[in-house]
Amino acid sequence: MHGGTCSANQPSDQQYANSLSRDSSIGDLFRLYGEAYISAYKPDLHKIRFIRAVRLCKTPALGGHKYVCKTCGTELYIYHSCGHSQCPLCQSIKRAQWQDRLGGKLLAVPYTHTVFTIPHLLNHIARRYPKPIYNLLLRSAWKTVKQLGADPANLGALPGMVSVLHTFGSDIKYHLHAHCLITFGGIKNNKWVWPKRKKKIAPYRQMSRKFREIFISGLDNEINTGSIVVPDYEEIREELWKPRWNVRNTYPTMQTGLIENYLARYINRVAISKNRLKYLESEK
Repeated sequence: MHGGTCSANQPSDQQYANSLSRDSSIGDLFRLYGEAYISAYKPDLHKIRFIRAVRLCKTPALGGHKYVCKTCGTELYIYHSCGHSQCPLCQSIKRAQWQDRLGGKLLAVPYTHTVFTIPHLLNHIARRYPKPIYNLLLRSAWKTVKQLGADPANLGALPGMVSVLHTFGSDIKYHLHAHCLITFGGIKNNKWVWPKRKKKIAPYRQMSRKFREIFISGLDNEINTGSIVVPDYEEIREELWKPRWNVRNTYPTMQTGLIENYLARYINRVAISKNRLKYLESEK
């Protein structure tokens, strides 16, 4: 077969579909209703760019390549991808590459899968100031692991950690948490040190308290420097100290493949995917 480039003018939405079917993609959804959504809800520029990139992904609007079989003359068109970092249609290769790099960096030691979650009381602040809150969540998770690991009663060494931020739960609701792969042990004086306990680096309640303490301290600093402005912060701060913050931990395992797969699913993508679409009957 041989190939060459091809291009086409941007097609209309109706060239693709008149209605969504169970075989439809996110691209079909955005082609049909993306502009109407933008007009009605006025999303920020980042979301507008995402919608408009995905609606054109792998369509004639972006051009592509035509492959022709020299024997039978069969033609095959491969359209170009949009390349948007969160496109669910064309970023699978980047997820696979990320997972491959992660697997190459993991040590030949057991790992624990730990999830650090911040209370929903902070959701309205995070929506208004996503970048500082997301950064604070990841930094607080690492500081918690680092400080508890340094305690001789737990480990007395420096563990390793890989973390991935998740901003939604399985129900697609806003739910801020960090998934972390933590080495079951750490380095001290160029030697490997095993934890004092068989199944965890530190007690659950100790990790929960330390995480809460570090996060609130960091949030105080953001408030004091003016990076985040919350008029009723003192009331919110008082409420943040009351509940036990959720830090979920699994037993250490050498079989990290499943966890790697789980983390990779959320790299270069957003919550919406084809299998999460709910289709309406055509008459409705």
